[in-house]
Amino acid sequence: MSDSIFEANLFSSLLENDKRFKIVSKTKNSFRIKSFNITIMNKWSYLVNFQSGTIRRVTAYKKDTHIVKNSYYCNDREKVKLGFFNSYANLDTHIKIYNHIEMYKKLVHCENIYKPRNTQKLEEETKYIYGINSLTTV
Repeated sequence: MSDSIFEANLFSSLLENDKRFKIVSKTKNSFRIKSFNITIMNKWSYLVNFQSGTIRRVTAYKKDTHIVKNSYYCNDREKVKLGFFNSYANLDTHIKIYNHIEMYKKLVHCENIYKPRNTQKLEEETKYIYGINSLTTV
């Protein structure tokens, strides 16, 4: 069993014991998760991928028939050493999250800070096909 699958299984067991989240679908390394507002499921979801070490929140808006994917890659950016002079630069090199506890903390943090801008235009995101270029409704 690879490390990402092992970490994903541990992450799954954390979520199964948390009443704020529900796993809607999963593969070996990734999950689609819905969150709850009191007892009602929210209209957005999270895509958690242990192979790439990412969390994405998927939100749909009906007026423009589009989806928004906000990505949360890391806790920090990595400094990369450049040139002869041992100088460091911040080059958007992300430190990915592969640890189940860090991924869980990041998911909780992403959910806690998210406040939808226009709740009247929010649409249930499962009505939309989301992929790289798909912006159409089902």
